Amino acid sequence: MIRDLSGIPLHSAVEAALRSASVKRMREPVDTFTLLTELMRADNSGEWSRIWLHTGGIDTIEKKLIADPVTSGGWYWENIALTDRCALALDISWRLAHRYDMLPIPLAMVVLGLVADSSTAAARALHAGLTRTELLSLVQSDVLGTTLSYLERTLGEVLREAQSTTQPPRPRNPAGEEQRGGHTGFWLKSPLDQAPPLSSRRLKVIGAGLIVLLIALIAVDRSERGRPPPAPSPTRVTVAPPTFTLEPAPTFRYTIQMSTRPR
Repeated sequence: MIRDLSGIPLHSAVEAALRSASVKRMREPVDTFTLLTELMRADNSGEWSRIWLHTGGIDTIEKKLIADPVTSGGWYWENIALTDRCALALDISWRLAHRYDMLPIPLAMVVLGLVADSSTAAARALHAGLTRTELLSLVQSDVLGTTLSYLERTLGEVLREAQSTTQPPRPRNPAGEEQRGGHTGFWLKSPLDQAPPLSSRRLKVIGAGLIVLLIALIAVDRSERGRPPPAPSPTRVTVAPPTFTLEPAPTFRYTIQMSTRPR
């Protein structure tokens, strides 16, 4: 069965390193060792000098004859074949990036995924001159540029989660078919699908709170419907007083004529 990991949200530098590693490996699946050296070449912001003091530079590392354990394969990223250990490293880096809220997955997070399992070729190449604790510390401070809280404990939890997921991941669509390349396409299981118990309890508490709020709103609505309508408020009518206009009284003139007759 062919399993496609193309849906993983990778940083552009990681995508470039995967394509470059595919060219180097030619027809062989990309392993953790080749991906590690190509990530070193693609990294324009990280500082690898302190790591190289212990392990040697890229050219020195590439001369080492180290390979991933022989596995069944069948993993792909954009039609690029991957070894099982390389696919597992991408799964681990995805889970780490989700836990620390660092998406798309940065280059240094993929490096942490490559060295999480001590059996990978990448881990053996870098552990040659460094202890695990020293290596994780240098990758954080020099390559990632920040310190992740409780990394070693979280890395162990994520590694166990990824290793226990042996069944095929959920399909991208209900039919489970991916048109590109003519093969079945799959996502890795999202970290949300395997949330820790604390997150599940939080979701249950939030859900219960929403149900209580909904019940309260329904009760208020029903009580409002059963309440009689309010009495109409009295209407005040204001009558303006009549206005009288007094006209001047008419004036009459009388003329009295008196005549005197002789008697």
